[in-house]
Amino acid sequence: MPARPLLSASASVGLALVLVGCTGGRGVPVPAGGDDLDACPVTTIAIEDLAAVGEPGCDLVGSTIALDGDLTLTVGSVGSTTTVSSDGDETSAVLANWGVPGIGVYTTRDGRLDRVWSTSPAAEQLQHEQADVDGVTAGATKG
Repeated sequence: MPARPLLSASASVGLALVLVGCTGGRGVPVPAGGDDLDACPVTTIAIEDLAAVGEPGCDLVGSTIALDGDLTLTVGSVGSTTTVSSDGDETSAVLANWGVPGIGVYTTRDGRLDRVWSTSPAAEQLQHEQADVDGVTAGATKG
């Protein structure tokens, strides 16, 4: 199966959810095989536990990633991203479902890459590439 670009959906958390859309072809190619994965049991995973998940062998769609505070991200379909933003402190988080390698999350603070978490080294590399495509400046530490 040929690689396809990552799609994007975003939401601002605070008083309202805003902007759901598509990047129009912009994005990092998703590795082949993700469309063939069966769904994993839906669960909640703490952001600091993502690395322990490893390559899940199934699609994490529908699961929730719990970030610090009250922010959560719901895993979308393979090839999609979900974004949440905190209204108060210029922090946002972007989650991508990469399929076979699992998922990745990066956070930004004041427009700069803050941290990156992932289920696997391959998902981490893809997440860094997506941050580059999104125009986020470097400076992250591994989650």
